[in-house]
Amino acid sequence: MHLNVHHKLKPEKKPMKSALCALCGKSFVSKQSLARHNNAVHRKLKPFTCTLCDKSFSWKTGLTRHADGVHKKLKLFSCTLCDKSFTWKVILTCHIENFHKKLEPSCLSDINGDSDGAGLD
Repeated sequence: MHLNVHHKLKPEKKPMKSALCALCGKSFVSKQSLARHNNAVHRKLKPFTCTLCDKSFSWKTGLTRHADGVHKKLKLFSCTLCDKSFTWKVILTCHIENFHKKLEPSCLSDINGDSDGAGLD
C-alpha cells in the first residue's frame, strides 16, 4: 500500500514587534533592541572605539567593518565583471554602476552615509 502524505508548509512568521520608540515611532522586537536604537540613533552614543585610531562607532559591526577596511586593508567584495576587489559592498556597487552599467554616480552619496552605524572610514 502506498501512502501519499502532504504537508502544508506554514508561512514563516515574522517576530512580533512589541517595543515602540517614543521619539521616532520605529518598532522593535524587544526592549533591548529599542534601547540599542535609542542609544545609537537618538542619544548618539558610540561605545565601540577602535584601539588603533580612537574612532568610535554606535554599533559593533561598524567597528568591525572599519578595522577590516582601514587597518587590515581587507578587500572582501570582488567584482564578477573584472578583476577588481573592494573593501566595502557599497563601493563595489558604485563601481559596477559607474564602470560596467554606465549609470549616474548616485551611489556616491551612500559612501559617507552612516545610517546603519557601520561607517566607511
